[in-house]
Amino acid sequence: ALLGAGCVALPHSVLPDDCEVGALSVVRASDVLTPASVSLGRDGHVTVCTIPSTSDAASTLSGWESLMYHLMPLLQPASYTFLGAMCGWVGVFVHVHIELDVGEGGAIALAPVVCMMYGACLVAVVVALKWILWGWRGAGTFRRWSTTYVAWTYVASFAQVVERAFTENLRGHPLMAWYLRAFGSSVGDNAYIGTSFYPDPDLYVLGNNCVLDNGAVVQAHVLEHSGTLTIEKVHIGAGAAVGPGALTLPGFVLCDGAHLPPNELGPKGFVQHATHDPAGMIALRGSVPEHNTNKISIV
Repeated sequence: ALLGAGCVALPHSVLPDDCEVGALSVVRASDVLTPASVSLGRDGHVTVCTIPSTSDAASTLSGWESLMYHLMPLLQPASYTFLGAMCGWVGVFVHVHIELDVGEGGAIALAPVVCMMYGACLVAVVVALKWILWGWRGAGTFRRWSTTYVAWTYVASFAQVVERAFTENLRGHPLMAWYLRAFGSSVGDNAYIGTSFYPDPDLYVLGNNCVLDNGAVVQAHVLEHSGTLTIEKVHIGAGAAVGPGALTLPGFVLCDGAHLPPNELGPKGFVQHATHDPAGMIALRGSVPEHNTNKISIV
């Protein structure tokens, strides 16, 4: 079973084998979902399609993929610790020398400089890792636990470490735009980036004067039921706004001047125009044409 980003399953609900619950959906208390189905919605689940039966993804892994599947739970925490220790060493080194050379008053006065130096080291390391491990790879579909998937996982995870340690403090600051540009995203002039969670910092196209409000999540990747990772850029047009708690999925396009309301979903591959009725987006999640089910039945 797969749970989409931001979804909620209430007590006593039952999610059987191979079912999916879409992003920002709610499974009500005591609801029992249909096996091998995709369910969407907030006021009670709506089954939009069934999932063809497939063999267990784990049983079809290659030797390398199987090795990564078993080693990643050990390698990732060790890598995070190494990154933090190496970057933290610079801040500690500078702090000790400040204490010795300028005394407590000088150390207190220069503490913000030390913090910025520490944060700059974190940013430099994670940006370098992005270009070394991931490079210019863009949109695509990749097998889970393949070499490409492992590289993407490392880059995304390291970026989240830096977010918690440093860049979270830059929300709404112009420096955030430069941070995303360093990863390879396109960020227009006067873009307001008020969110501190950006899971795919190299896959954004943000127009001039656009707004990513506090708590918005611009997500450009999904893990499919088929056992693959799908990545596609998200476009936020000039003057467009993503409201608090809203979530986008890969390939979503918010056109110039459009608004994605708070706690709303920007479905995979959909285009929302400035004149689009937000209620229409809610209706789409409840009744999806057959040829579009693959657009939003992802997690």
